[in-house]
Amino acid sequence: MQANRLLSAFVLRLSGQAPSIFSLVHEINIWATSHISTLNCRIYKTQTSVRSSLPPLPSLPFGEKLAMISRDHKSYADRLGRSNPSLCGYEPAENAHAFNSKVTFIDINGMKLAAGANTPVQMETRHSSEIHWVLPFAGSVTQTVDGQTHHYGVAQGGMLLAATGRQGQSTLGGTIMVTLDPQRVQQTAQAMLGIPVSESIEMRLQQSRVLPWRQGGVTFDAALHHLFHLIDGLCERPQMLAHLGVDDILYRYAVLQLRPDLFISSSVPKSGRIDPKVRNPHALDVAISHIEHHLTQRITISDLEEACQVSARTLQNIFMAQFSCSPMAWIRQRRMAMARTRLLAFQPGESITQIALECGFPSLSLFAHAYRETYDELPSETVKMRKAGI
Repeated sequence: MQANRLLSAFVLRLSGQAPSIFSLVHEINIWATSHISTLNCRIYKTQTSVRSSLPPLPSLPFGEKLAMISRDHKSYADRLGRSNPSLCGYEPAENAHAFNSKVTFIDINGMKLAAGANTPVQMETRHSSEIHWVLPFAGSVTQTVDGQTHHYGVAQGGMLLAATGRQGQSTLGGTIMVTLDPQRVQQTAQAMLGIPVSESIEMRLQQSRVLPWRQGGVTFDAALHHLFHLIDGLCERPQMLAHLGVDDILYRYAVLQLRPDLFISSSVPKSGRIDPKVRNPHALDVAISHIEHHLTQRITISDLEEACQVSARTLQNIFMAQFSCSPMAWIRQRRMAMARTRLLAFQPGESITQIALECGFPSLSLFAHAYRETYDELPSETVKMRKAGI
């Protein structure tokens, strides 16, 4: 109606029977502004309605604050493709306008992890050169690999995806995808069993299969939950996670899930486990020598197993018998003693942070806390006594 009135006024103006053109332009501006404002309001309400209608996603086990959020499946697929080049198809399983997703990536000493959550999707991966250990934390997934269909999810367990093509569909949920290095899986398994590198272990990495959460009385999902909580606390500082050996712990969990029969079964094949005492009667000497030569570097329990050719349990028993502590606790004691020696001989130009890092501690805060627990004083107090000549 208002548009018709303005048009009539414009015609009258042309015939010289209407107010000035300036009054007409002013009225047109008022009309246009009003209608544009109404249109913008409608667009805003539509966008708000779409956002509010999106189903909520489950929280990520780690990296929630760092997660990249996407409501466009194409851009999300591009992002996933950069970490998984074999991904060739990714589409919403339902309404594309209701698509919602988030993902965070972390690299711990070369071990790549991706935690993501999304609304239902269909995906396809061409022949992959990578092996993935998939750990669901919400929802479920149906995956077809080499003609076989597998169902896994938060209630069933994770899955090993071999280096091959696959197709799948997920419900609303989330998974953690860990990229496994076959050589490191083999080395970790050999170290855990206390056998030399010349004796290969069949880890069945070419066989895609569901890996149940509960095997032989062990509940893997609960144990992994605690580990992911640690990762979440330090996900912005992956170098500290590497110093703590989190990647080594994850590989050990992977080995346990891949071959539980070698570790938690009551009947372990004789060929699968070798008496570590027969294998290396000088394991303690070898362990101490390895620790002393690598004291300023990262040392994991897998490193000690490989060097000594014995299992972690045997190392534990040996160190408990000799030092009344675990191998990792003994390493910490040696590093602490080395740091105290350095602090007591503190020289101009040195810093406490430098000494902490050079003695194998990942951060000054962790070092200061451990130092105070051991010596009942802060590192800075030791330095002050050194300077005072006490």
